[in-house]
Amino acid sequence: MYSHDSYGLGHFRRNLTIAEYLLSRVPGMMILAVTGSPRSHSFHLPHHFDYVKLPAATKDASGNYVSRELDFDLTRLVSLRSSMLKECAAAFEPDFVLVDHTPAGLGGELVPLLEMLRGRNVKVVLGMRDIIDEPRRVREAWRKEGIVELLRAHYHALLLYGDRRVFDPVEQYALPPDLAGRLFVTGYVVRNGSRQERRPGLSHLKLGGRKLVVVTAGGGGDGNRLLKTYLRGLQEIAPAGPLSSFLVTGPLMSRRKREQIRDMAADMPFVDVAEFVEDMPWLCRAADLVVSMAGYNTVTEILDSGTPALIVPRVAPRLEQRIRAEALAARGLVEWLHPDDLSGARLAQKVLALACRGRRSPTNCPRLDGLAGTWEALMAVAAGEGPKAAGACALPASPLRKSGRWISRVGSDLGLTVVGGRSH
Repeated sequence: MYSHDSYGLGHFRRNLTIAEYLLSRVPGMMILAVTGSPRSHSFHLPHHFDYVKLPAATKDASGNYVSRELDFDLTRLVSLRSSMLKECAAAFEPDFVLVDHTPAGLGGELVPLLEMLRGRNVKVVLGMRDIIDEPRRVREAWRKEGIVELLRAHYHALLLYGDRRVFDPVEQYALPPDLAGRLFVTGYVVRNGSRQERRPGLSHLKLGGRKLVVVTAGGGGDGNRLLKTYLRGLQEIAPAGPLSSFLVTGPLMSRRKREQIRDMAADMPFVDVAEFVEDMPWLCRAADLVVSMAGYNTVTEILDSGTPALIVPRVAPRLEQRIRAEALAARGLVEWLHPDDLSGARLAQKVLALACRGRRSPTNCPRLDGLAGTWEALMAVAAGEGPKAAGACALPASPLRKSGRWISRVGSDLGLTVVGGRSH
């Protein structure tokens, strides 16, 4: 499983969620992930799953990739990462390579591996999140980088981790008919977490019968403003109001910024701050309101929880989060606030109103069965089958339902990704 993971935790988290599900379905499967995530060690890893850490990249103020820690220019960093990818695949001998989000990899680092695998008995699959960026930008970037030709030449299938009723990449990104015919729509990939009842075990949050507001900045790389604005709003409007607040800074927030937030919250009643909570799905279900940015994983966990949400999306350097917030708000699933309109008073007023609204109705909710959908799609690809219809939401029947031989075959030698490998 490949994820470039330069900014945030989203790609590795999504791959890990998929890996956990696949491993639960197929005894004997092995999965190796190759990731640039600087915090991949933060997560509990399942048995038969391991990862190789690539030297990290990040984005500068202009949104361009740069080396995160090593004193390398981007060309040298990409060359090193590309060599590691090829070595991992050569040693691991995958049956599948599942690529998350970037068909060519960061700076084209995947292309040498794709060329190496061409003609071998290895299925290469691209997993696409629901929204990449503003359609015009994506179409132009794909044209400049030759992405359509790359997909045609090297990818056996495309998986849309989303729902075309919310956002349709076939139409918006002008996906050619031949590639649309390789597209499986899986539904949103959701990490379920534990299924405890609401409220037990939350005494440390100092609830006192108050409404619980969870405020999360995702990975935390750029969530400082949202968390500080929320705390200022509490100080201005509701210092002794009916709320209990639990703030999650994210592990990628700098220590200095995290300590500033802790200092702000130190003297505020009914406010706790944590750096990281692995079981965010459970925390979302326990909350009466979630205030967050609009990253893919956080939003899917909110939708699955049924908890009301106020979304403040990132709007630069990409518009992905704003498009997601607008699309979900149009379906009545969340409320959103543009960061240009963000102030402590306005945020606190909306939080007070929404926290008392009650649970959200499931009406208009998109498909959230992406784990099962991904499993079904990969089994179809393994069997040489395509989607039932180009771009259809329906998924092909699993080969496991057609022939008992697939159970033994999958268990013995179908591994997932850069990557999954053969069981010997």
